[in-house]
This record gives sequence, structure tokens and C-alpha cells, in this order.
Amino acid sequence: MPTLVPLNNTLNTIHPMLTRHLTGLLLPCLLFTSLAAQDAALPAVLGRVQEALETVETDRYRYDQELSFAADRPWEATVTITSVNRKNDKSETLTYALNLSDLDPRLINYQDERDRQLVVLKTRNRQNFIRVTEEDGSVDYESEVSLWSPEIDRAKTLRDLLREAIPLAESAWERDFTPGTTLPKLQRWLADAVQPFAEDGTTREVRWSPGDPLADQVTFEITDPDKGTTTRYHFSLADVATNTVEVRVNRGSVSVEAGTVGGEDLILETDGEGSVKYTDEVEIPIAGIDEARRLIQTLTAALPLAREIRDARMPRPTEMNEALESLAGLVTGSETPDARTSAVLTPEALSTLEVIRTERDKESEQTSRYSFHFADLDPGKIALNTRSGELAVVVPTVRDADYVQYWQDGEAKGYDDAVEFPVSSIEDSRKVRELLPVIVERARELPTEAGDLAWLSTALTTPAEASYTQELSLQSDAEGECQWSFTRSESGRKTKEILYEFNLYDLDAAQIDVAVRGDDLSLRIPTLSREKIINVYEDDEPAFTEEMRWNFGNLSDARKAAETLRASIAACRN
Repeated sequence: MPTLVPLNNTLNTIHPMLTRHLTGLLLPCLLFTSLAAQDAALPAVLGRVQEALETVETDRYRYDQELSFAADRPWEATVTITSVNRKNDKSETLTYALNLSDLDPRLINYQDERDRQLVVLKTRNRQNFIRVTEEDGSVDYESEVSLWSPEIDRAKTLRDLLREAIPLAESAWERDFTPGTTLPKLQRWLADAVQPFAEDGTTREVRWSPGDPLADQVTFEITDPDKGTTTRYHFSLADVATNTVEVRVNRGSVSVEAGTVGGEDLILETDGEGSVKYTDEVEIPIAGIDEARRLIQTLTAALPLAREIRDARMPRPTEMNEALESLAGLVTGSETPDARTSAVLTPEALSTLEVIRTERDKESEQTSRYSFHFADLDPGKIALNTRSGELAVVVPTVRDADYVQYWQDGEAKGYDDAVEFPVSSIEDSRKVRELLPVIVERARELPTEAGDLAWLSTALTTPAEASYTQELSLQSDAEGECQWSFTRSESGRKTKEILYEFNLYDLDAAQIDVAVRGDDLSLRIPTLSREKIINVYEDDEPAFTEEMRWNFGNLSDARKAAETLRASIAACRN
């Protein structure tokens, strides 16, 4: 009897180059053989399912059952069940079209009825993925289908065969689908897949157009068959949240829904009648469940690639001046069919934003000007405003404090708690949102310059139209630089003068803060432990208080005054 030598031992005795050559030939052959075996396994199991499906008779009905499938796509099965009334021979036929990979093998089981057995097939998550067609051609979608069996042992056999078929169907379904691994290839597949299709005797006009030159962007068009109007949705796949992509079944219609990350209105929606708005979701009609599932598979593969492409073109400045220049180049305004907005932003930490808005039907123009410091903004609360189709990146102030001074048509209007940066597109809004955190962080690192008593006295000078005056000086009998006096005189029906005398070292430097109330901007200056140790003379009547408020014309002066006071207090304590 000849001795059998293992293949690996034989190969080891052959020249190494020949070994590699033979291995290179054998591995593809083995892989091909394995795949061929897998491809043959599903039809073989389904053939046994066909044999297990029988005509079942009950007291009142006869059920004729048939399963069919295409040899090249065996995971797509069609089950036809005809129920015949044994008394009058009236019959009804229902046709179930399903993808076997949609079924949940754990939910396939038999039910023991009075004179027959039912083998119930259910989809994963009970989704309505089984297409049911009636004799009159009407279509609906359901989540389960029931097969008949004459007795329990044969029902168990049918159940076990179907459970065996499902994982084979899943593997075959996955192997059959190769849309590509790059975003351009996936986009081309989507463009080929989202095409006009027939539904209920009409043609659903839908089109998917990949963006150029931005590969992550897309324009989706859908035409209303009744009105004949076309609605366009323009968006970036990078803005679509993976967990929102799902199949929607409504009676006989199938579509794929997709929503944006965070539910933001990042999808531009326009129509042929001049309407412009932004929305947070899009619904894509599709011919059927299988097409919808392929669409979801492709979108799921495309989304992370789209995010990589989008992120690669986002600005990554490291210096504040570079970031400010980039921001000023993006904040230029927005335009809709109803209004045009132009904007100019000064690229400085203490910035001014001027916005001119023109309504087209009235040709009226309104100019708004905002003064703010980037250090006061809260980058953690950035939002997008899409009101009336006009785009603006909205950034509130820290603690929603009224630190944004604004004017309208040259008239001072007071202070607000947010800044709106008008932009022309969603793409520009993304870049603005990338730049703002960098600018705010760098702005907060900038030192605040401290002045001296002379500068404070000048900064407290009030405009001629004010109803009060303020004066700051050393006390007349001061010994050194730490005893100050502050006088506020108010005019009106009754003139009032209030004199404050205080020692700098009695003030709480850590609690000095800017306060805004309406159009009133002041510096709140408390004493240590809020002790009432500030001498107050109101119309020569003496008293004591624990706090002063000094008014300023702008936030910049108020901040510098706070820093000046803190520096002066520290000097007096040393």
C-alpha cells in the first residue's frame, strides 16, 4: 500500500520559488471552489423548501403553495399562496416577494392550529419589507408571511430548512453587491440607482447628481407627478447622520429617508417657483425594498468617506490673525429671492460687524452695526440660523450676557447677547464654525491693557447728551495714591450729586465685573466681603455703601477700566 505524504510536506521538498508559484495558483482555486460551494448551497436548500411546501386542506379551504426563485439571485424568493373555498370553488391568490436575508431566523417558528400547522416567517425588527400583491394588482408591504403544513413534523422540517437558508441568503446577497470603495464610485452607483421608475401607472421622476468639484455634495431632484413641479435638494453627504438612514414604506410606496446630524437645517431645498428654504431631512422614492436596501448600504458606506473629504478642506489656522482674515473673507452676506444681505467684518479681536439688508420688493435698506470682543463669545453654543432661507452662523455670548453693542441706521440700540454672521452657503457656514473656536480661544489669551488714574478719568467722561456726569480723582486730603473719590451728578427735574470716597485696598478686585442693563453699561465695583465701608455723600448727606457703579460708553473701555482698577488695587496692597 503506497504511503500518503501530506501536501505541505511535499511542497517543502520542492524549490521555494516553485512552492510560492503553486501556492499562488492553489489559493485562488480554493477560494473559487469555496465561493462556488456557497453559491450552490442556497439553491439546494431552497429546492428542499420547494419539496416541503405542500397543498394543505382544511375543513373549509385548500391552500396551494409554491416557492420560486431565480438561479442567479436565489435570495430573492417569491411565495404564491392560493386559497380555494372548498364549498364554492372561489379562490384568492396572494403573491409575496421577499428577500430571504430580511428574515429573522429566530422569529421563524410554527404555530399549532386546530387542523393544520402554520410556519410563520417574520422580518428583522418587524419591518414591512415583504411585498404583497393581490390579484387586482394592488400592492402593500407587510412584516410576515404564513406558510401552511399538514402536520407538526413536516412543519418543523419546513422551519428548519428556512432557518438554514437565511444565513446562506445573507452571504449571497452581500457577495452580489460591489458598488465600490471610493466616494466617486459610490456616487456613480447612487446616480445610476436613483432614476425614474414606474409606480401605479405613472413615472416617478427622481435624479441623483453627484457634486462637482466637491465630491461629498449631491443634488437630488424629484418631480411632483400631479403638479409637474421639480424640487431640488442640495446637501453634503457628510452632513447626513448614519442612524437616520432608513426605509420608509407607505402602502405601496417605498422610499429611503435620511436626516442631518443633530437635526440641523443643512439641506438646501428649492423649487422652480423661487422658493428657498433649508430642511433637516430628505426622502428619496425608490422602486422597491431591495433597491432601498442597496441604497442604504451604499449611503452607509459613502457617509464616512464624505466626512473625510469635507474635513480635509476645512480651514486649520494656528494663528489668530490668519483665522480672523479667513473669517472676514467668509462673512460677506447672503442672498435669497426676497432679500440681499451684505456684510463686512473687521478682522480684529475687538471687532465690528456691519450688515446691510435690502428687501427686493421694497428696495428698502437697513444698516446694522455690531461691536463685540471675540473673547466674550461662547463657541460651545454655535448654531445655524436659516430663517427665510437666509443663512447666518449664530454665536451667543458667555452666560448670555449682553456684551454685543449694536446700532441700527446709525442710532444706538443698546446691547444684545449674540452675534449673527451672515454667510452665503452651508459650505461657508461649516468653515465659519471651524474658525470661531480658534479665534475665541486666541482672543481669550490676549492680555488686557491696564491704564492709570488719568486714563480712567478720561474714560469716565460722559457724552454731551447724557443726563449725568462722572468725575474721578484722588481725594483732596489723600496720603499717597490709594485714596480716591468718585462723583456722579445727575440732572433732570431734580439735580442730584453723589460723592463716593474709598480706599483702593478695600475693594474686591476679583468681583469687579461688567454689568449691562438695557442700554446702560457699567462697571460693578464691590468691597471686600461686601462691607459697607465706602463713604457716600448724597447732596451732602453722609452714609456708607458696599458697592459703586461707574458708567462707560463701550465694552472696551469698561474692560480696560476693570483691569486698571485691579492693577491699582494690587499696587496698594503691596
